Amino acid sequence: AKLDKVTNGWRGNQLIVLAARPGQGKTQLAIHFAMVAALHSHSSLFFSLEMSAASLVDRALVNTSCVDSEAYRNGRLSPDQWQQVTEAGASPTWTGILIDDTPLQTVRNIRTKCLLQSRRGKIDMVIIDYLQLIEAGDRKANREQQVASITRELKLLSKELEVPVILLCQLNREAENNPGKRPSLANLRESGAIEQDADLVLLLMRPEVYGIKTIDIGEQIGVSTAGLGFLDIAKQRDGATGTILFRTNKQFSEIKDY
Repeated sequence: AKLDKVTNGWRGNQLIVLAARPGQGKTQLAIHFAMVAALHSHSSLFFSLEMSAASLVDRALVNTSCVDSEAYRNGRLSPDQWQQVTEAGASPTWTGILIDDTPLQTVRNIRTKCLLQSRRGKIDMVIIDYLQLIEAGDRKANREQQVASITRELKLLSKELEVPVILLCQLNREAENNPGKRPSLANLRESGAIEQDADLVLLLMRPEVYGIKTIDIGEQIGVSTAGLGFLDIAKQRDGATGTILFRTNKQFSEIKDY
């Protein structure tokens, strides 16, 4: 709710970068964004360049059915829990999420598929997981120039389709050397063009993953980090920056307000 209040929601023509170190849960957060959009009758086209569609659906099922992710993967759910999964899978919200798990895609491929889908029916949001796996159009250019070209083309795609494009991105290792391991814009990998082209940059960090047991939040001293997440709005072209706190369960399959 606070993220919605600070950003006024996603808007057309926006390139939104969601960045984190590996293992922080950026894919799961992107799935959460798609599921919430679907609940409000907004359709998403999800390009997964790393995970298979089946793996994404498994994660989303765990998210919506609120069952234990380890028990789900092991097949050790009770009959009642299997019923929860079945009911979650039968939800009409799934029709609002289209997953393309083709690997090695270029921005041109992504644009073509987005345009085809927009002609077939409604498309309200595009999610791409993740930037570093997008194939460059010009393989002779250096990596910084390639990334700059990719982010610029995706920004133009958001304007062409008039929908928000959420681009997942990895942060470099130096982020883990920052005070409290909190990432910053300087940790965006490979190109300053990512920050330049993005309308909104969100930096995800969960201190519990790094073994940090407690943390100070304002005047609150020694707050437990169990299930605590930070979403730093590091850049917002038309609004304020700041930190959004949120809560998750142990498996990071359920995301809710702090």
